[in-house]
Amino acid sequence: ITAATLGHHGSATRIKILPKDFMPDDSGRPVMMEDDNFPGKIHLFSNSSANMYALVDIPTGFKATHVKIEGSDTSQHFSVHEGAIDTEVTAQRGADTDIGTEADITDVTSSTTNYLIIRVESNGTTDQIFGGYVTIAAV
Repeated sequence: ITAATLGHHGSATRIKILPKDFMPDDSGRPVMMEDDNFPGKIHLFSNSSANMYALVDIPTGFKATHVKIEGSDTSQHFSVHEGAIDTEVTAQRGADTDIGTEADITDVTSSTTNYLIIRVESNGTTDQIFGGYVTIAAV
């Protein structure tokens, strides 16, 4: 079995982004799971207007091609950036995109140091984040 056939958790086409994968910005306030209506409904939200970030590793032998974030406020945006473990410098890899819309990003091929940074804008605690995905393809 090669890395190109393994993908991410056995998927050669998609990396799921779960609510647990998001972290808050430097506002000092946490992201939280809203579970008042669980079972039945559950989602993640930030505190006030704090943005949220997901860091996504691209499997060896793959490239990231598209990203989608799902949530309740489709007037908010997300952006996709490439980061690296050996520098603080990042580069945006696609246009700001509305929540609920798939972004066609500049392909990012896995290296020994890079990863994706997905920044989700928020303007209030009613901005619910359900999760998302990164589409991957073998190189």
